Amino acid sequence: MRALYILHKRNRKWNLILMAAALLCFSIVYFTILHTAYKSEPAKGGTTFVGQNNYNLTLIGEEPTIEQLERFNQALQNNKQLTVYTASPIPVFIQKFSGDEAFTPENAKADGQYIPVYGLQVNAAAQKLNKLEMDAGTFFKQEDFKDYDDKEVMPVVLGSDYYQLYDIGDSLRMRIHGQDIQAKIIGFLKSEQTIVTTALPQMSAGHQVLVPSQQYRQTPSEDNVFAKESLIASANTMLVTNASKIGIRDIMLEVSQQSDFWSFTIGGAGGITVNIYNKILKANPVLVYGLFLIALVGMFIAVQRIQKRRNEGTKQLFRILMTSGMAEREIRKYIRIEVGILLGIALILPAIPFMVISQFAIIPLVLYLVLGAMIGGGILWRVLRKTTIEMEQEHV
Repeated sequence: MRALYILHKRNRKWNLILMAAALLCFSIVYFTILHTAYKSEPAKGGTTFVGQNNYNLTLIGEEPTIEQLERFNQALQNNKQLTVYTASPIPVFIQKFSGDEAFTPENAKADGQYIPVYGLQVNAAAQKLNKLEMDAGTFFKQEDFKDYDDKEVMPVVLGSDYYQLYDIGDSLRMRIHGQDIQAKIIGFLKSEQTIVTTALPQMSAGHQVLVPSQQYRQTPSEDNVFAKESLIASANTMLVTNASKIGIRDIMLEVSQQSDFWSFTIGGAGGITVNIYNKILKANPVLVYGLFLIALVGMFIAVQRIQKRRNEGTKQLFRILMTSGMAEREIRKYIRIEVGILLGIALILPAIPFMVISQFAIIPLVLYLVLGAMIGGGILWRVLRKTTIEMEQEHV
């Protein structure tokens, strides 16, 4: 391995240039993949968030009481500097559901006749900010967000993929927040609708069951399981505001003082990813794909020139290594390892920020790694080929 260290030390300058060129190339590749993936699923979700600061609100510590949750919820709703945005994933089950596994969350298990499906608890702000449009029926009315009693019929809105299974007005026996309830379908979303959540900057709404969040004019009893879980889901929410990171702390201090509730944390990643997502989505496709092509051609040219300079700087070293008894294949092996490490670093580094931007979307990551590995393999082959030619020309 000493030979590997000597090679790297001799080529340090050109190694850094090669890695920087590869890093730029791989970054453009990942950007192109994200742009293509987002463009393939037209969306309005999130476009109204641009220019706003979005903060994720998360409860921590011991489970609060219903009274604490209700006071906290009221203080948030009454604050004029905040738009409380709720689109929180919740466990939803439909009795004797006949849809396929595409409707079922990963690792979710059936409970007797109740089959798990994707569920989102939403408030009125979720419809407004995502510009949700209906294919049939209506969205929730203002009264649907207030004082639900589990003995009443709950209105639900279904994603477009449910249209083949149900009709407007159908009754469903459901289990929401651990409570068995009677639900009625009041509407279906249009296809290709998306919703921003605290976890994802763009979630397809096609397989979602939308449930209205609840506000209570009178505090429910502590044994009201549905009310408590609904208020917890609403508290783990997103705050949309013009306030800065310092400003949001002052606002939430005021909210805490009014509600006497302090067991939460504030994070701002959601706003950053939503805004960057919109920049990726709106990028000119001709420019993106042109940049992608330029990156590939430019990388090929860069490898040609950089490796020639690398070889010029290591000819004497090659002679010394050969004289000391090292075979050509051993030299090429160490060059393969050296360049492979550089390309591996250049491949991994862009994955970190772009994974955050895509909120850990797996398919774009897999596509990036596969395509990146193919490009990296081509670069490595060309480096070794160029080195072999140079060595033969110099009769090393």
